[in-house]
Amino acid sequence: ANLVHAPKSGGACGGSGGCGHGLHSNSLTEEWEDGASGAILGGMDGMDSLGLRGGAIANPIASIQTGFRQRTAADPNFLGKSILEMVLAASTQYAAEVAKRGRSRVLPEIDFVFAGILTAVCGKYYSMWRVARTASESEGGDSSGTSSAVGWRDRAPTNSFQPLLLDGTVPTFEGRCLAFLLPMPSLFRAGVIASTVGYGLTSVLIRIRTAVLPSYVSPTRPVSVPLAAVYTGAFMALVSNIRYQLLQGIVEPYFIDEPFDKLSEIGKRQWAAALTGKLKYVVIFLVRLANGLLGSYIAISGMKAFGLQKLK
Repeated sequence: ANLVHAPKSGGACGGSGGCGHGLHSNSLTEEWEDGASGAILGGMDGMDSLGLRGGAIANPIASIQTGFRQRTAADPNFLGKSILEMVLAASTQYAAEVAKRGRSRVLPEIDFVFAGILTAVCGKYYSMWRVARTASESEGGDSSGTSSAVGWRDRAPTNSFQPLLLDGTVPTFEGRCLAFLLPMPSLFRAGVIASTVGYGLTSVLIRIRTAVLPSYVSPTRPVSVPLAAVYTGAFMALVSNIRYQLLQGIVEPYFIDEPFDKLSEIGKRQWAAALTGKLKYVVIFLVRLANGLLGSYIAISGMKAFGLQKLK
């Protein structure tokens, strides 16, 4: 996206004579609409969170580190939640597989179960990362009096419900709507990749098993990797997007973080504050466990409903 630079204070813009080369509201609005619609319809959002812009690899590792710091600034518990999310992604997917198929069918249908777990770990964590709240790395927010790049991406938060942008301003309604729409292309691609890895690797392992144990007959039919990839991409762009937007934008900050932070401030004794902190992590664990189980159950039900997982 083209970046429009705001004029410095005391620049060429006069008090009443306008500005010959400054930033006009009309051009700003047009640049917002053109850039945003182009990214949504054309998928230009790409792999921004991995540092890929304009078709060139900027610095993926540095971009990921910056993204992690911005997410940690908005949520100091982001690292712990990241580890928890990956553990829960595997465990909740397995639990959902058992609940949906029955414990006696897990081993006969291990092809589906293993692929589902691999896909869940990759897909769920990327969904969490992509729509997590972000905040400025500096404590004072955006510094005034300096020239900064103001593009349409800077006016769209990473989470639809986060209170402030990186520069400390309140997101507009259009920006909050874009925060839901912009992740869709990259979430779809991530879902395609996660499913291709999960079901593709499982397909390779099945071929190896067939070569090593030719007498073994699997009760499951081979899964179409392309169709499973498209389904997973669409699932992440819609269902996962909504779940993690609500979880990280409303449920955790307003119903968990804020109440428990107030309780820890009220508690005058050190042991009471420590107990409140531990109780907070228990609640976070239970909420994310429920979110993971819900996502896995819906995903498995959809795979069966669309005929992607069938028995012989």
